[in-house]
Amino acid sequence: MSPDTGSGRDVFDEAYAGKICDSAVELEEAGRFREASKKYLIAGLAGDPEGAYGYAKSLYMGWTGEQDLRTAYEIFLMLRARGYRKSSCFFLGLYEEQGLLGKADPQKAISYYTEGGLDGDYRSYRQLGRIYAEGRLVEENPEKAYYNFMMAGAIGDPISVTNMALYVEEGYGVEQNLEWAVKLYKLAAGAGEQNAVEALERLGVEWEDDATASPDAEK
Repeated sequence: MSPDTGSGRDVFDEAYAGKICDSAVELEEAGRFREASKKYLIAGLAGDPEGAYGYAKSLYMGWTGEQDLRTAYEIFLMLRARGYRKSSCFFLGLYEEQGLLGKADPQKAISYYTEGGLDGDYRSYRQLGRIYAEGRLVEENPEKAYYNFMMAGAIGDPISVTNMALYVEEGYGVEQNLEWAVKLYKLAAGAGEQNAVEALERLGVEWEDDATASPDAEK
């Protein structure tokens, strides 16, 4: 009788891929991007979706010397199809928004960003906010811009909290409320967002890094 090695291999691959992916993250954080790309590739081949995502990102960013947008795109599509939507949809949205492989498709970009945001990616919500704020791809809509900045801020994006504060300060797409705007600026400044710090200085508000407000709390 031959031994059953299937489950053992799965466990080995998962543990191996995880370690390699962790190593790739460390290399990326250290700015050693070419080495990180190789590690991400190995982790991805071993079955780790984070590894596959990291490798696709490295191809998109050109860490290996030049961009490979087509291959990166195919990997992002594969990851989305397998349920790994949080980050892959953000990049897929960029492809459609900027027309990186053909004609730009604003509605498809919005669809991808919405999918990524619903899966917990604040970058996708922030990008939606910018689209509606700038009116470049679709008609300008301050209410939708504010909503998407709020969603991004609620899951940890200080840049979007600053954008929320500006909208609240000016009463743009939301009821004007200077007191609430200041609280939001303080929250973002506490997370190191320089534009929020400058906004507090502009308003003549004294600020210390002790903000405790939440962007989705009641006013």
